[in-house]
Amino acid sequence: MEFGIACENGGNAAERQEYLEGATSYGLKKAWLGKTFNYKDGKTYTIVGLKARSSKFPVVCINDAGQKMVFTSELITAYMTNPTNIEQALVEAQIKEMRKAYVWHGALGSLGLKEAWLDKTFKHNGHACTIVGLHEKGRHGNRETFVVVQDNEEKKKLYLAPIDAVVKAMGGKTKAAA
Repeated sequence: MEFGIACENGGNAAERQEYLEGATSYGLKKAWLGKTFNYKDGKTYTIVGLKARSSKFPVVCINDAGQKMVFTSELITAYMTNPTNIEQALVEAQIKEMRKAYVWHGALGSLGLKEAWLDKTFKHNGHACTIVGLHEKGRHGNRETFVVVQDNEEKKKLYLAPIDAVVKAMGGKTKAAA
């Protein structure tokens, strides 16, 4: 999962104002505007604004070299709320988004999945895993949907499990058997 991308240099007043007006709708705090964090690339970033029209990377930041980057609101929330355990905070942010995908997915039944299976545990590749969401991979007409599972022993590990394997393990009917 991607959390940030580089973009043109500089910040502007409109992005700053957009942050102040729209931060809470992204789960961000207004007080974080102007705050800094140390990203995994070793650079320090300052939160300078918001691009609300960008659904994937709405938070605008500038690093200590003056390069402008945009990040997901989940990444910014992770850095601002849990700077000592970013890895776990990012896993939690991923799970939150994948849970939404599972609950909002309009085709659960046609995939053989049940909404009630969210947070249920089953065996996957010899590990006890919990269903935490859905994830789509691929582009355009070549997309494939997977069930996201979390290893119950290593909470930082998320796996993409084939839908048919999960349906079978949960005692449901696979698309092939239906």
